[in-house]
Amino acid sequence: MMPVENPENVVSLGEGGTPLLRSDRLARACGVRELWLKSDASNPTGSLKDRSITVSATKAAEFGYGVMSCDSTGNKASSTAAYASRAGLRSIVFCPHDTPVPKMAQAIFFGARLIRVRGHYSEINAMYRRLIASGQVKWYDCGTDNPFRYEGKKTYAYEIAQALGWRAPDRILHPAAGGMSL
Repeated sequence: MMPVENPENVVSLGEGGTPLLRSDRLARACGVRELWLKSDASNPTGSLKDRSITVSATKAAEFGYGVMSCDSTGNKASSTAAYASRAGLRSIVFCPHDTPVPKMAQAIFFGARLIRVRGHYSEINAMYRRLIASGQVKWYDCGTDNPFRYEGKKTYAYEIAQALGWRAPDRILHPAAGGMSL
């Protein structure tokens, strides 16, 4: 159900299939009959980003890129670096200069080249987008504008529906991360 040429070439670290946990206490506190929590902390890098970056890495490999890149303050960097490594690609991450090194440690562990930039994240994001749009670099962008990242997010719906016996929940609340839910 993913937009990949050959399912045998999917770049995966075992993401998804995370637990859906019933929370009766939280349901009572919120005044609802039942409430479930989808815990993506058990994803390979401990982040919800793994769901979308697996698709990005697969597409980067299919399209013949040698480098995956993103702008990030932590989770997207870790996921991009981990999946790039799994795909045999390099990774480059733009991050604010003052991002604590422990927050970027996982990305560094997976081999990311960090480019630390002075300024607020919104400025770095704008600079990164201009660089990608300029065509001066031949990197596969795993940032917010990558449409394949949305494909990975669909897996939430599939997993939740399956866990609930194929009945749709009334509502799903999803973490917004940087505001784009990616």
